Amino acid sequence: MAKDQELIELFEPYHLTPEYYVKPSFNKVGREKIKSVQTLEENLVLKDAAERIRQNKMSLKTVKNEYERLKNQLSLSNQLAVKKKVTYKYGSLALLQKPLCYHLSKMTNQKMIRALIEFGKPNLDGIEYYMLKGMINKSDFEAFRKLKDVRLDFVILDMDDEARMMNRFYRDRTNKRMFLNECP
Repeated sequence: MAKDQELIELFEPYHLTPEYYVKPSFNKVGREKIKSVQTLEENLVLKDAAERIRQNKMSLKTVKNEYERLKNQLSLSNQLAVKKKVTYKYGSLALLQKPLCYHLSKMTNQKMIRALIEFGKPNLDGIEYYMLKGMINKSDFEAFRKLKDVRLDFVILDMDDEARMMNRFYRDRTNKRMFLNECP
């Protein structure tokens, strides 16, 4: 028996109800249909370019929200639930299972605990919680951490988006400070 199958059987009684998502795959006709056309306008002044970026971002946000809403509706489709993959003129839709989550608090078997330590993927929010409470030293954690492909992006934000982002940052930082001041 393969190691993966053995682990699946070991943890099977403890997994939560599986969740699914819809993944569209486009064929050549579908890719051609959704292909975007970019027009280069060389005579735009900075103010007009900024306004165009703002309008495009708002439109993109609306379209992305609609796209996610449609995917969620499709995930409830009876036809997709039965077949798991439906082919159509522009490609196909597949219903895929999200990675399983488990009731860890119900696991008491030492073999399971050792398997979790060896093969588990830690939840960084949980680790941060224990670091903030002083149960794990940051230096102990950092010894096992690997840094991979740091991507650097520059983003143009409108004022409302930037204000929302900064408010969330300050709210999270304040919550962490309040958390540290809690009594154990």
